[in-house]
Amino acid sequence: VADFMAENGYYALVPKLLIPNLEGGTDGDGLPPSFDFGTRGKEFGPYIKQISWAALKPKLGSLVQHLESLHTPSIGLFGFCWGGWALLHACADFPAKFAAGVIFHPSVHLEDFVYGGSSKVLAERVHTPVLLLPVSADPDIYRAGGHVIEALKANNAASETNTDFAAQQHGFSIRGDVSDPDTKAAVEGALQKALEYCAKHL
Repeated sequence: VADFMAENGYYALVPKLLIPNLEGGTDGDGLPPSFDFGTRGKEFGPYIKQISWAALKPKLGSLVQHLESLHTPSIGLFGFCWGGWALLHACADFPAKFAAGVIFHPSVHLEDFVYGGSSKVLAERVHTPVLLLPVSADPDIYRAGGHVIEALKANNAASETNTDFAAQQHGFSIRGDVSDPDTKAAVEGALQKALEYCAKHL
C-alpha cells in the first residue's frame, strides 16, 4: 500500500504503532504473519487492549512534527481494521493536522467493545473528511444510516462510505490472496478509490 502511494507521488510512512507486538509480530510490529483470526480471534481483544490511545498519541504527535519539519503541505492517514480506530482518534485529537483519512474494513467499534468508550462519540469529534470502505461482515455503523458515517458526515459533508467491496472478507486490502483474480481486482479497486479521495482532499 505504501509503495502504491509512493509510486503515485506521495511521501508514504508506515509507523510501527502496534507495540508491544504479539509473538514477534510482523517486522516487529503487531501480529505475526501466521496469526489466524479464524482459530485465534479470541486472543485479539486482550492483546489490542494493551495498546491505548494514550500510548499512541505521542507517537502520532512525533510523526506530525517530522512531516511538518519537511514542510509537507498536507497530511493524510490510512487505517486498516484497528488502524481505523487509531485514525479517528488522531483526527479528533489533532484536528488541524490531517487533511483526510481513509479506513479500509474499519474496526472503529473496538472503541465500544474493547476500550470501553463510544464509537459514536468518537466519530462526533472528527471534522476531517474520511472515506470508509467496509465489507459486508463489518457492522452497519459504517454504512448509510449508521452512527459512525452519519456523525462523520454531519461534521464534514466530504466524508463518505463506499460499499463497492462489500463481497470481500474483512482484511482483504492487506491480507487478501491476490493470486485470486477477484481479490486482486478488489485490492486494486480499493487502492484506486483511496488514491482518488486523497487527490481531492490532500
